[in-house]
Amino acid sequence: MNEQLQFLENMKRIAQIGKEKDGHITRDDIVKELNMELNEAQWEVMGDFLANRQVLLDGYTPKVEIKKEPAYQYSQDEINFMHFYEEDLQGIVRKSEAELENMIKNGEEVYEFLLPWIYEMCKEYANGSEPLGDLVQEANLKAFTYVNKMTATDGDISLQSLESDIRDTLRLYASQNIDTLKEQSKIVDKLNQLVEATEALKAQNASFTIEDISEFLDISVDEIEQLLKIAGE
Repeated sequence: MNEQLQFLENMKRIAQIGKEKDGHITRDDIVKELNMELNEAQWEVMGDFLANRQVLLDGYTPKVEIKKEPAYQYSQDEINFMHFYEEDLQGIVRKSEAELENMIKNGEEVYEFLLPWIYEMCKEYANGSEPLGDLVQEANLKAFTYVNKMTATDGDISLQSLESDIRDTLRLYASQNIDTLKEQSKIVDKLNQLVEATEALKAQNASFTIEDISEFLDISVDEIEQLLKIAGE
């Protein structure tokens, strides 16, 4: 591996160290780790590279502000569902978690009073992979099954165990369609890596080939060519 590609490999290692230091790292930390001094061009490349990985190089301001991932925006269909479903929930007396816990322990009719509590939980898992209404339906079904089980078993029945069951159900259901989203995300990540690698090498006025990039990113030349087609190069 030539010196330029070794520098890129070093950047990846420094980013990992920065994450282990709560997202901050100093120039002294980097010089000590690399056992070498960097020129200003290299510091700029390093600073932006770290910023894109949520690591702040002390004393360096990235050229482009790194924006945090925005909060999930509900679709119009989800907004419509929320409007009508919240109207349905208005007629239900709100119970605290302590009250719900006592009702469960005492074997009282609790299912209806659980619905507002379940609804708030479901909103935490809304991410676009599944409609919010579907998440609510799945969670309500899990709660209904759980409540019916209360009269058929003397096992560990509690609000905490119900919450755990519902959250497991929501995680599984919300992840069923996430594989496609992950594949799309992988393509974007690889394109970003490709851009970062070429920009870093250009900043050092280094000559490089597609085979050099392939070696550093551990991506085949054919895949790089395909990524370039996707990017419209």
